Amino acid sequence: MRVEDFRRIISECRENTYQVALGGCGDPDQHEAFEEILKICRDAEIVPNFTTSGLGMTKETAAICKKYCGAVAVSWYRSPYTLKAISLLLEAGVKTNIHYVLMKDSIKEAIDLLERDKFPKGINAVVFLLHKPVGLGSDTQIIRKENPDLKRFLECIERKQFLFKIGFDSCTVPALLGSSSFASRSMDTCEGGRWSAYISSDLKMMPCSFDNQKQQWSVDLRSSTIQEAWFSKAFDDFRSHLKNACPECEHRSNCMGGCPICPEIVLCSVR
Repeated sequence: MRVEDFRRIISECRENTYQVALGGCGDPDQHEAFEEILKICRDAEIVPNFTTSGLGMTKETAAICKKYCGAVAVSWYRSPYTLKAISLLLEAGVKTNIHYVLMKDSIKEAIDLLERDKFPKGINAVVFLLHKPVGLGSDTQIIRKENPDLKRFLECIERKQFLFKIGFDSCTVPALLGSSSFASRSMDTCEGGRWSAYISSDLKMMPCSFDNQKQQWSVDLRSSTIQEAWFSKAFDDFRSHLKNACPECEHRSNCMGGCPICPEIVLCSVR
C-alpha cells in the first residue's frame, strides 16, 4: 500500500477506530515506510498491531515495534527465523503473540506443544486461527467436526493451565460452543462488518480479508469513503447472514451461523 493511501485511511478512521491490524501480502515490518506507517497510526491515537513471519526481523525493527505497537504476532512457521523473531521481540519488551493455524496436518503438533509446554517462554499468548480454504489454503486441510484430534485439542485446552493466554479467532467459536468449559460470555462470533473491516492494498474495503479473492462484498474506496462503505448495501448484505442464519438454534446469539464466506469450515455440532 502507498503511504499516502494509508495516511488517508487513518485520517478517516480517526476518533472512530482505535486499533489497526497491519497485514497483507508479505511482512508489514519489511515495508520500506514501516516506521512512518506506525507513526501515522500513533499520531492519530490509533494503536498499530501486526503479524509477521519473522523473516527479516532485526533488533532495530523490534525496537521500533516497542515504541509504537500494542502487540506483535509471529506466525508459527517452525523455522529458525520464527524463534529468532520471537526472541528479538521479547528482548525488546514487545508484547508478543504466536499465531498458529489449526489444520488437519497441524493439530497433532498443537496438542504436543501444549501438553509438553514447548511454546517459547515469555510470550503473551498463543492465538489459534482456523484454516480456511482461500488463497493457498487447501480444501484437504480443513478440520472436520468429527476429527478425533479436535476433541483431544479442546480437552487439552480445558484441563491444562498455561503460562500464557490462549486465544482463538472468531471462526473457531462454533467448535468452542460445544464445550461446557468455555464460557459463552467470553466469546464473540464473526466481527466482519460488525466490529472490523479489511482494506486491501488497492483500496478495496470488505467485511473480511477472506473475501479478497471473490470480493463479493467489496466496496471501492477510490469512489467511496470508509463511512460510506461501512453503511453500504454490500456490508448490509454480509451482516444479513449473521442476523438471519440458523434462527432456531440455541447457540444462535453466539454463533450467528458461522462463516458466510467459507461455510465448510463451520465446526458446528448441531448441523
